[in-house]
Amino acid sequence: MESRRKKLIIAVASLAVLILLAVLAWFLWLRPAAPATPAASEPGAPSASGQLPKTGALPSQPAPGQEAVAGQPTTAVPAVSPAAALPRLASTFTERYGSYSSAGDFQNLLDLAPMMTDRLKGETETYIEAERQKTPSGEDFFGVTTRALSPVLITFDDGGGTALVAVDTVRSERLSGGRDATPYYQKLAVFLLKVNGQWQVDKAIWEQEKRARQ
Repeated sequence: MESRRKKLIIAVASLAVLILLAVLAWFLWLRPAAPATPAASEPGAPSASGQLPKTGALPSQPAPGQEAVAGQPTTAVPAVSPAAALPRLASTFTERYGSYSSAGDFQNLLDLAPMMTDRLKGETETYIEAERQKTPSGEDFFGVTTRALSPVLITFDDGGGTALVAVDTVRSERLSGGRDATPYYQKLAVFLLKVNGQWQVDKAIWEQEKRARQ
């Protein structure tokens, strides 16, 4: 009788251990995994619905070694050589230099001061002062509009810092009463110097004008 009771106790204890092990195994290995939380989409990537992000979304991160530098564009802009830039600079100078009116008080020349060397700025200031001292001619209005046609780089010495550009122009005069004179062609020789790494106009000489026949 005593032997049967011991066997029964052992059997019950063994069954309890097996049940406990089964419960632990279910929790550790057999329990269904919880649904994963969807990861946040990377900036600039399509959403789960397949729609692109709205305008204003941040761009995707650059690849390693391609980080953008603050204040600089991500796409490299090819540099323009001085030989290509000087004709455009001379054209801009010519159109402003040759366009003026009696009512403008030499503002066209004053605006060009940043493009001039100190020598040309000094000559221009002296010219303006002398012209302002003259007695008005009595002409109500006189104006000239100059348009650059084709700049040609004549000489260029980057090492020596000198260049010469010839700019062909067409010029139109407007007189008092709204009268327009016949347009004429004229060339401006623009001499440039490189000062502290910047190209500036050192001299500008108009060649003889060529008027069309009436």
